[in-house]
Amino acid sequence: MKPGQNLFLNTIQKKNISPLLLILGVVGSILIASLFNIFISYHLTEDEFSQGGEVININPHFSLTERDPINIDGNGAFHSLAQNESWPGNGSLGSPYIITELNITKSTGSFAFPLVEIRNTNLYFNLSFCIFEGGSYGLVLSNVTNALIQNNTIRYSLGVFGQSDGIVLNSCSNNEILYNTINSHDEYGITLSNSRNITIHSNHLLDNGDGGISLSSSNNNTLSSNNITSNGRFATILTSSNNNTVSDNIIIDHGYSIYVSSNCQYNLFVRNTIDQNGEFGIRLTNSSNNTMESNRILQNGRGMFIDSSPKNSFKDNEITYFGLRIIGNQLNHLFQTTVINNSVNGKPVVYWKNSNGGTVPDGAGQIILVNCSDVSIINQEFSNLEVAVALDYCNKAVIQNNQVFNSSFNGFLLRYSNSSTLIDNYVQNTDGEGIVLAYSENNTLIGNSIVNNSMIGCTIGYSSNTTFLSNNIRINYYGCYILSSTNISFSYNIFENNSEYAIYLYSSEHSLLTRNDFHFNRQTGGSQSYDSQTNPTLKNIFENNYWNDWIGPDNDLNRIVDQPYSIDGPANNQDLYPLTVPYSQYVHKLTDPLVLYPNGGETLSDIITIQWTSSIDSWDHNVSYTLYYSEDNGTTWILLQADLTNTSFEWDTNTVAEGTEYLIYVVANCSEGLVSSDYSNSQFSIENLRHALSIPQVLFPNGGEIVSGEVSVQWTTAIDSWNHPVTYKLYYSPNNGSNWILIESDLKSNDYNWNLISLDEGSSYLLKVLAICTNGLSVVDISDAVFSITTVPHSLSDPIIISPNGGEILKGSTQIHWSEAEDSLNHIVTYSIYFSFDNGITWFEIATSLTSLTFTWNTTSVADGSNYLIKVKAICVEGLMAEDISDEIFGVQNIIPTSTTIPITSLPDETTTTTSTTSKQGSFPNIISVLIFILSLVVVIRRQKNT
Repeated sequence: MKPGQNLFLNTIQKKNISPLLLILGVVGSILIASLFNIFISYHLTEDEFSQGGEVININPHFSLTERDPINIDGNGAFHSLAQNESWPGNGSLGSPYIITELNITKSTGSFAFPLVEIRNTNLYFNLSFCIFEGGSYGLVLSNVTNALIQNNTIRYSLGVFGQSDGIVLNSCSNNEILYNTINSHDEYGITLSNSRNITIHSNHLLDNGDGGISLSSSNNNTLSSNNITSNGRFATILTSSNNNTVSDNIIIDHGYSIYVSSNCQYNLFVRNTIDQNGEFGIRLTNSSNNTMESNRILQNGRGMFIDSSPKNSFKDNEITYFGLRIIGNQLNHLFQTTVINNSVNGKPVVYWKNSNGGTVPDGAGQIILVNCSDVSIINQEFSNLEVAVALDYCNKAVIQNNQVFNSSFNGFLLRYSNSSTLIDNYVQNTDGEGIVLAYSENNTLIGNSIVNNSMIGCTIGYSSNTTFLSNNIRINYYGCYILSSTNISFSYNIFENNSEYAIYLYSSEHSLLTRNDFHFNRQTGGSQSYDSQTNPTLKNIFENNYWNDWIGPDNDLNRIVDQPYSIDGPANNQDLYPLTVPYSQYVHKLTDPLVLYPNGGETLSDIITIQWTSSIDSWDHNVSYTLYYSEDNGTTWILLQADLTNTSFEWDTNTVAEGTEYLIYVVANCSEGLVSSDYSNSQFSIENLRHALSIPQVLFPNGGEIVSGEVSVQWTTAIDSWNHPVTYKLYYSPNNGSNWILIESDLKSNDYNWNLISLDEGSSYLLKVLAICTNGLSVVDISDAVFSITTVPHSLSDPIIISPNGGEILKGSTQIHWSEAEDSLNHIVTYSIYFSFDNGITWFEIATSLTSLTFTWNTTSVADGSNYLIKVKAICVEGLMAEDISDEIFGVQNIIPTSTTIPITSLPDETTTTTSTTSKQGSFPNIISVLIFILSLVVVIRRQKNT
């Protein structure tokens, strides 16, 4: 027993102190210390802000010391000033300098420097419970670490040239800014430049001229639980800053809530509440690999706006009004974006990319399609969005019977999208354009109503071969604006009461406008349409349109005005044959074809005859039919046959899978483009044993690997539903699929040893496996991504056992530890470990498929012995293996104790120094706890003595 322990125990024994009283004394002292800490905390803090998390203000209960500004440069100057000012602490982690309860106030006119400026120090200090008012800046730190800035009020800094911030950190690291109120500065409340590992938590920033918090070239910082209100244009702005976390902030009443620009990467924005910001909720520009998750974005000028920024992730965000907008002039700007489980106005944001076929489910809040084909958007209703439906790089979409109200930008936006059809949609009250087609071709708009849109009913820009048929364009500013486009056809449309031109053709060519009705457009007077094309070989043609301001004379009574109608613009174009009567009086109709068989409830097999009624064209145009079927109750439609002129078709149902959710869809088309259709009234079934061959999935190399020498190509087995024998052909491409070269054919297994020695190095290789059954049915699979071939030999170093490596005696749970086996081609390596109890004669597996370099082994599961060895085997994904065995034998000795002894806990020696971690706020409460404990112990001893 140590001397100190003996003295303490002897004291207890001599005084005959009851152990129960001793315990009560200790517990009491702890309770009293805790109450004292609560009391101190209460008198140093105020209630939290109603919306701002944990922000704490200066409490008026204590008085502040007025003093001049502080200017410190270097550790020496800091120590000297601290000694002169009698600041507690010594600048260490355990005893930081405490600078507190100061009032530094300077009028702007008389003082043009920071109120506190600290430079070039790594001393620990706590600047708290101060008021800084006036000056050019409140607090400036340059090349400073280990500072804690908390519970201060920093306000009214007004620079000489209108440049001032509340707190500025330049080239700083590992500092904390907590619970401060920062308001009424010319520029930002908090500015970070070239700084890292800064925590900005639970501050209240308001009424700062430019914004709340600015980060420039600053990485690995945390901005959390701040209340940022009414600060100029930007609440939070990040430029050229990476790996920052912005979480749980409340951001209200700015232009931009969160603005991220200039190649910011790997930042996380999570659980922020963003409300009533006039321009953008969140905007990303030229930034990638950022994550926006679980934010609430409510009633902002625009919701989430993503501009030329690939590889960002948006998950579980709740948006009210305006939704999500993704733009960019490259496919990867849109295609490499991840959008998961977001909502707008309480309905899901539907984001599909690379989809082929399918119908968007009912109840979508917003729809964004990227690189999709044959997708249908039907019977949806949208309101209060920026863009309701956006298609980029899509083909053959069907957009039908949807309604869009009150969009701030567009109702429907199609960019780089071709061969799509918009039918019978209604678009009203957008602040921009109802429908936009940009850089798109071969699209058709039929029967849409585009009404009361603030700018333009329909814009067609840099597009070609668009058909605009039987649409109603009313009460917009411009009816249709055609920009730098070719072969746009307008027929059977009604343009009515548009404030400016019904049709405005600018730098467009070879467009045809015929049989349209123009009523009371361009209410300021003049022609109702405009044409700028002056090249006669590129002329746009107007003919047989009705113009309500040009209906006579018609002396020959042929319903054509005897004089041409003049079109405004430098083209000096004319409608040579204007009509005297609206063309809409001669309505062109195409009746619906009615599906007769199968129309619902039937069970079909083998070859059946699909039948439907004829569609009647009121103008006796030729009619053809296109036939589709669905095997999933209309979610996906598959083309069966096009350009049919009869009203029946023989269908071999053996070519499709068995199922109970089949429908038939017949579309009638007249030669002028009018469309009508009908579906089966309900589902029918198909019962055939279908011949199918499953796809052989490429397993290795499947993308991203680096291979050399001889590699084992592997794929899954293709299963033939009729049990036909299956063989495989194996191909490779050295140029990402542009060319394919046969490796081997007539393979009967699902692996092949491929010798790469004769191939060139490269990083654009793909594999293709073609499975063929004996009656010719075939399927194919290709590597998911490119892989690389190198001439570097493939090798795998041994995983060297570190412990147990010989001579040890193991007991209970012990850690097996080995070094990493290095794969020369950077393949993924896993480990298996084994033990032998007979010096390597017999081996037993302990664990397999390990990825770490350690494993905890419970030796109580094996018998005691002295001839144990450990073996570690490494294997790469290509199958290369290496191993190591303990250098010498070791022993296992597990002894189960027969009795249990409870040791007496040793008390510390009087001379022992106890080291503890002290917070930056100092150790005052801990000292109080110790004093109270000693006093309580004395009371207990005296009481025991008296008894």
